[in-house]
Amino acid sequence: MIPYFISTTLGHLPGIPGLCICGIFSASLSTVSSSINSLASIASEDFIQPLFPKFKVNVFHIKLMSLFFGIICIALSFIIASLGHLIKMSVILIGNLSGPNLAVFLLAACTTTTNEGGVILGLVTSIALASCLSFIPERKTDPFLPLYNECTSFESTEHNTSFASSFSGLQNHTNYIYPNASSGPINGLKTKGV
Repeated sequence: MIPYFISTTLGHLPGIPGLCICGIFSASLSTVSSSINSLASIASEDFIQPLFPKFKVNVFHIKLMSLFFGIICIALSFIIASLGHLIKMSVILIGNLSGPNLAVFLLAACTTTTNEGGVILGLVTSIALASCLSFIPERKTDPFLPLYNECTSFESTEHNTSFASSFSGLQNHTNYIYPNASSGPINGLKTKGV
Protein backbone atom coordinates (compact mmCIF):
# COMPACT_ATOMS: atom_id res chain seq x y z
CA MET A 1 0.00 0.00 0.00
CA ILE A 2 2.69 2.49 0.96
CA PRO A 3 4.79 2.13 -2.24
CA TYR A 4 1.61 2.51 -4.32
CA PHE A 5 0.65 5.63 -2.38
CA ILE A 6 4.13 7.10 -2.78
CA SER A 7 4.26 6.37 -6.51
CA THR A 8 0.80 7.78 -7.24
CA THR A 9 0.89 10.82 -4.96
CA LEU A 10 4.56 11.83 -4.98
CA GLY A 11 5.78 10.12 -8.16
CA HIS A 12 5.83 13.32 -10.22
CA LEU A 13 8.31 15.01 -7.83
CA PRO A 14 11.94 14.01 -8.51
CA GLY A 15 13.74 12.44 -5.53
CA ILE A 16 10.80 12.44 -3.12
CA PRO A 17 9.81 8.75 -3.61
CA GLY A 18 13.40 7.70 -2.90
CA LEU A 19 13.49 9.89 0.19
CA CYS A 20 10.29 8.27 1.50
CA ILE A 21 11.68 4.77 0.91
CA CYS A 22 14.91 5.77 2.72
CA GLY A 23 12.83 6.95 5.68
CA ILE A 24 10.98 3.64 5.85
CA PHE A 25 14.22 1.63 5.68
CA SER A 26 15.95 3.79 8.30
CA ALA A 27 13.00 3.37 10.68
CA SER A 28 13.13 -0.41 10.36
CA LEU A 29 16.93 -0.54 10.63
CA SER A 30 16.94 1.59 13.79
CA THR A 31 14.64 -0.94 15.44
CA VAL A 32 16.84 -3.83 14.33
CA SER A 33 20.04 -2.13 15.50
CA SER A 34 18.52 -1.42 18.93
CA SER A 35 17.51 -5.08 19.24
CA ILE A 36 20.98 -6.31 18.26
CA ASN A 37 22.63 -3.89 20.70
CA SER A 38 20.31 -5.11 23.47
CA LEU A 39 21.18 -8.73 22.67
CA ALA A 40 24.90 -7.96 22.91
CA SER A 41 24.52 -6.10 26.22
CA ILE A 42 22.38 -8.84 27.77
CA ALA A 43 24.77 -11.54 26.59
CA SER A 44 27.75 -9.74 28.13
CA GLU A 45 26.03 -9.05 31.46
CA ASP A 46 24.10 -12.29 31.95
CA PHE A 47 26.27 -14.91 30.27
CA ILE A 48 29.89 -13.77 29.96
CA GLN A 49 30.31 -11.99 33.33
CA PRO A 50 28.94 -14.87 35.46
CA LEU A 51 30.91 -17.51 33.54
CA PHE A 52 34.19 -15.55 33.37
CA PRO A 53 34.28 -13.13 36.32
CA LYS A 54 37.91 -12.04 35.73
CA PHE A 55 37.27 -11.17 32.09
CA LYS A 56 36.63 -7.45 31.65
CA VAL A 57 34.12 -6.68 28.91
CA ASN A 58 34.71 -3.39 27.12
CA VAL A 59 33.06 -1.59 24.20
CA PHE A 60 35.09 -3.49 21.60
CA HIS A 61 33.80 -6.85 22.88
CA ILE A 62 30.21 -5.61 22.81
CA LYS A 63 30.72 -4.43 19.21
CA LEU A 64 32.05 -7.89 18.30
CA MET A 65 29.02 -9.51 19.91
CA SER A 66 26.76 -7.09 18.00
CA LEU A 67 28.46 -8.18 14.78
CA PHE A 68 27.96 -11.83 15.76
CA PHE A 69 24.24 -11.33 16.51
CA GLY A 70 23.84 -9.31 13.28
CA ILE A 71 25.28 -12.19 11.24
CA ILE A 72 22.92 -14.59 13.02
CA CYS A 73 19.94 -12.32 12.23
CA ILE A 74 20.89 -12.11 8.54
CA ALA A 75 21.33 -15.89 8.34
CA LEU A 76 17.97 -16.42 10.04
CA SER A 77 16.28 -14.04 7.60
CA PHE A 78 17.54 -16.11 4.66
CA ILE A 79 16.45 -19.34 6.34
CA ILE A 80 12.99 -18.00 7.18
CA ALA A 81 12.53 -16.61 3.65
CA SER A 82 13.04 -20.09 2.23
CA LEU A 83 10.68 -21.75 4.73
CA GLY A 84 7.42 -20.09 3.77
CA HIS A 85 4.32 -19.93 5.99
CA LEU A 86 6.00 -17.36 8.24
CA ILE A 87 2.84 -16.38 10.09
CA LYS A 88 1.97 -20.00 10.89
CA MET A 89 5.49 -20.69 12.14
CA SER A 90 5.54 -17.56 14.32
CA VAL A 91 2.16 -18.44 15.86
CA ILE A 92 3.41 -21.96 16.61
CA LEU A 93 6.61 -20.61 18.18
CA ILE A 94 4.79 -18.04 20.31
CA GLY A 95 2.28 -20.68 21.41
CA ASN A 96 5.04 -23.12 22.34
CA LEU A 97 6.76 -20.55 24.54
CA SER A 98 3.79 -18.63 25.97
CA GLY A 99 1.93 -21.55 27.52
CA PRO A 100 4.86 -22.86 29.60
CA ASN A 101 5.81 -19.31 30.66
CA LEU A 102 2.25 -18.68 31.82
CA ALA A 103 2.40 -21.92 33.80
CA VAL A 104 5.60 -20.78 35.54
CA PHE A 105 4.08 -17.40 36.46
CA LEU A 106 0.90 -19.04 37.76
CA LEU A 107 2.98 -21.52 39.74
CA ALA A 108 4.94 -18.67 41.33
CA ALA A 109 1.76 -16.74 42.12
CA CYS A 110 -0.22 -19.65 43.58
CA THR A 111 2.29 -21.79 45.48
CA THR A 112 5.30 -21.34 47.75
CA THR A 113 6.58 -24.91 47.86
CA THR A 114 8.34 -25.08 44.50
CA ASN A 115 12.08 -24.96 43.97
CA GLU A 116 14.20 -23.63 41.13
CA GLY A 117 15.22 -27.02 39.74
CA GLY A 118 11.64 -28.29 39.54
CA VAL A 119 10.44 -25.14 37.81
CA ILE A 120 13.25 -25.27 35.22
CA LEU A 121 12.68 -28.97 34.60
CA GLY A 122 8.93 -28.43 34.20
CA LEU A 123 9.50 -25.46 31.87
CA VAL A 124 11.93 -27.35 29.63
CA THR A 125 9.71 -30.44 29.58
CA SER A 126 6.57 -28.49 28.72
CA ILE A 127 8.33 -26.53 25.94
CA ALA A 128 9.65 -29.80 24.48
CA LEU A 129 6.22 -31.46 24.71
CA ALA A 130 4.46 -28.46 23.16
CA SER A 131 7.02 -28.38 20.34
CA CYS A 132 6.54 -32.08 19.62
CA LEU A 133 2.75 -31.73 19.61
CA SER A 134 2.75 -28.68 17.36
CA PHE A 135 4.76 -30.33 14.60
CA ILE A 136 2.61 -33.45 14.33
CA PRO A 137 1.10 -33.37 10.83
CA GLU A 138 -2.58 -32.58 10.64
CA ARG A 139 -4.85 -35.52 9.91
CA LYS A 140 -6.80 -35.02 6.73
CA THR A 141 -10.51 -35.49 7.20
CA ASP A 142 -12.98 -36.63 4.58
CA PRO A 143 -14.77 -33.81 2.81
CA PHE A 144 -18.37 -33.08 3.67
CA LEU A 145 -21.07 -34.47 1.43
CA PRO A 146 -22.69 -31.89 -0.84
CA LEU A 147 -25.86 -30.20 0.29
CA TYR A 148 -29.19 -31.11 -1.32
CA ASN A 149 -29.34 -28.09 -3.60
CA GLU A 150 -25.81 -28.78 -4.85
CA CYS A 151 -26.70 -32.20 -6.33
CA THR A 152 -27.18 -32.55 -10.04
CA SER A 153 -30.66 -33.05 -11.40
CA PHE A 154 -31.84 -36.19 -13.21
CA GLU A 155 -32.77 -34.10 -16.21
CA SER A 156 -29.21 -32.95 -16.63
CA THR A 157 -27.14 -34.82 -19.18
CA GLU A 158 -23.93 -33.20 -18.01
CA HIS A 159 -22.83 -35.93 -15.60
CA ASN A 160 -25.10 -38.85 -16.43
CA THR A 161 -24.79 -39.50 -20.15
CA SER A 162 -25.52 -43.23 -19.95
CA PHE A 163 -28.95 -42.63 -18.38
CA ALA A 164 -29.81 -39.93 -20.92
CA SER A 165 -28.73 -42.03 -23.89
CA SER A 166 -30.70 -45.08 -22.73
CA PHE A 167 -33.77 -42.95 -22.05
CA SER A 168 -33.58 -41.35 -25.50
CA GLY A 169 -33.52 -44.83 -27.00
CA LEU A 170 -36.85 -45.56 -25.31
CA GLN A 171 -38.36 -42.44 -26.79
CA ASN A 172 -38.41 -43.95 -30.28
CA HIS A 173 -40.29 -47.06 -29.11
CA THR A 174 -43.00 -45.44 -26.97
CA ASN A 175 -45.34 -44.93 -29.91
CA TYR A 176 -45.91 -48.68 -30.06
CA ILE A 177 -46.92 -48.82 -26.40
CA TYR A 178 -48.72 -45.49 -26.10
CA PRO A 179 -50.02 -44.56 -29.53
CA ASN A 180 -51.86 -41.43 -28.29
CA ALA A 181 -48.87 -40.03 -26.37
CA SER A 182 -47.05 -37.17 -28.02
CA SER A 183 -43.54 -37.72 -26.75
CA GLY A 184 -43.38 -40.32 -24.03
CA PRO A 185 -45.21 -42.59 -21.62
CA ILE A 186 -46.78 -39.61 -19.81
CA ASN A 187 -48.61 -37.03 -21.86
CA GLY A 188 -46.57 -33.81 -22.11
CA LEU A 189 -43.30 -35.23 -20.73
CA LYS A 190 -40.43 -34.08 -22.87
CA THR A 191 -37.36 -36.29 -22.86
CA LYS A 192 -33.98 -35.03 -23.96
CA GLY A 193 -31.75 -36.95 -26.29
CA VAL A 194 -27.96 -36.80 -26.28
